[in-house]
Amino acid sequence: MDKRQNARFAIELNALVHPQNGRSWLCTIRDFCRGGMLLLEQKSGPVRPTMPGIHPGETVGIHYY
Repeated sequence: MDKRQNARFAIELNALVHPQNGRSWLCTIRDFCRGGMLLLEQKSGPVRPTMPGIHPGETVGIHYY
């Protein structure tokens, strides 16, 4: 059973994330809703154990294309 407060919409957009701290990084936006979105890092180099420079609930800048 889905316990989300907001409906999610499936999409697939390339984006550039600008965290409050650290370097910007490329990702794909897979779904979004009023409360947030699912970002998947586009891996082009070494695998990182966590998303760089972003924490759950943190506000970030996103440019999508």
